This record gives sequence, structure tokens and C-alpha cells, in this order.
Amino acid sequence: MTKLLDLLEMKILSILHPKKCWNKPIRLQIETTNYCNLNCKMCLRNFFKIKRFGFLSYDNFLKIAKQFPRVRHIELYGLGESFLHKDIFKMISYFKNKDVKITTNGLPINKNMAEKIVNSNLTQINFSVDANEELYKQSRRSVLFNKLKENISYLVNLRNNNNSKLIISISIVALETNKQYLKDFVNLASELNVDHATIQEVNSLWYGKSVNVEKEVSETLKYSKENNVKLNYVRNPVKGKKICPEPFFGTYITWEGYVTPCCMLPSSDQINFGNVLEKSFKKIWNNLKYQKFRRKISRGVPEVCRGCPLIRRE
Repeated sequence: MTKLLDLLEMKILSILHPKKCWNKPIRLQIETTNYCNLNCKMCLRNFFKIKRFGFLSYDNFLKIAKQFPRVRHIELYGLGESFLHKDIFKMISYFKNKDVKITTNGLPINKNMAEKIVNSNLTQINFSVDANEELYKQSRRSVLFNKLKENISYLVNLRNNNNSKLIISISIVALETNKQYLKDFVNLASELNVDHATIQEVNSLWYGKSVNVEKEVSETLKYSKENNVKLNYVRNPVKGKKICPEPFFGTYITWEGYVTPCCMLPSSDQINFGNVLEKSFKKIWNNLKYQKFRRKISRGVPEVCRGCPLIRRE
């Protein structure tokens, strides 16, 4: 019911206020760090060529979080691995009775951390994976695929044994190199007994080329139904004009406090609307720069958004 109300609110407000937002975001993504323990080939980190690395301090986290008392959905991750942050569980616990999600590569999650996750108020954890060990070696530049599987399996069993409501999922970015193995990804989801799996299209702008995976995804969706695996396909399915909701109902904040439109544009060097540690988010949310961006996205696809699978119009 909450998701239905959110969608209804988004639709009404996008019609009434195409540039200025009287509502505050219902979705908030906070980058806790941009440090990572992997160097994946398809990661946005390679495109944006990060110049500054660091961790969001807990004091600065509080300065940010306190400005969003009514936010409903929180994502605590960005260009780095959030479970490398020493205060990640303090950050999770701050958002009580909220929908809190983290996407992780899963490698830092030992048994002690898994117990903390199950006992926290984290509502969803998503593991970024590959379809099989060989593909994992190629794209992640890592030989720890089996360790990742062990970590996920342990967390799933721990969740089940503790009657936790934590949602556990896995996701994959569809590429030319793995699109013929997407059924293996479905098999992996079944083997790990996760709640659902997601296929996401790559952003062609930062990947450098578009990837046509529709045939393989269509076959994989059918295969998942036959094998009782819940599978999502993340892309914009609408042909024709479709206004992206992100600059109207969500926001992304980097570990340095910069406000950007969304997780597909996480680099403050590429685009930002101001720094929430220097100026209140209330002032940033409807400043001239944010309004101009909303106007552009209402009329078409801004240059920085071309290639995004969530906004593409065909």
C-alpha cells in the first residue's frame, strides 16, 4: 500500500510542479564511502575517475540524516563498499521504522557481521554478483566467488533461523560478456535461496557502448518463471516520453556532502546542486540549478543522462 501511495504522489506532483518541488524527497541515498575492496570492470568508478577518496564521518552523517525526518526509503551505499565503514551499523540503526537498503559486493560480511545484519533494522540487502565463477574472475578481477556464495548462504540461513524479515537479493549487470549466461544467474538465485534476483542494463554512456540484451533477458524471464525464481528486469519499459522521477522524489548525497540527482550520476565533479554540509538541503532542493535540471528532464533527456537505462526513450 505504501508503494502504491508513493507512486500516486509522484504522478500527481510531477504534473503539478514540473520544476519546483514543494515535497521533500521520499527516497534518500547516502554514500557512506567511495573506497572499495574490488575493481569491477563495469563499475561507474572507472568512468568517473575518482579523484578524492574518503569515509563519511558519523558526525557528518547525522548532520545529513537529521535534515530528512520524514524520508521513507533510505539507501546507504554509493561508489564504495559500505560494509568497510566502521560506523555502518550505527548509521543503519539511526533510521528506525524506515525502509533501509544496502547493495554490497558481500566479501566483507563475515559471520559476526552477518549476525549484526540480521539483528539490525536493515530491511533489504542486495548482493552484486555474476552468473558463475569464471565470469566473476573476468569482471570483478577476483577469485573469491565461492567465498561470496558462502557469505550469502550463511546470511540466508541465519535470517531464516531467526525469523527475520530481512529481504535478501542478488543482482547482475547484463553485458555482452555475460548475457548468454543469464540463466546461470537464475540458477544461482535458486541455489542461494534468495528472495529475488535483478537484471540491470548497463549505462551505455559510462560503459562506452550500448548492449542489446532484450532477447536473452526475455528468455531468462521465462526461464525464471518455469523455475519459480522471482526475477526483476530494471530498465525503462515505456516507449515515448517518460519523465524520470528521481530529481523530483529522490536525491543522492556523496560522502563529501554534495547533492547529485541520483545513483547514476554520483560524481560531484560531473554535476551537483550544492553541499548539504555547507547549506541546508531545504535551500538546495529548490535552488535555481536544481530547477533548471528538472526543466531539462521534463522536456527531454539531458546530456548527462543519455545512456541511462532508466530514462531511455525509444
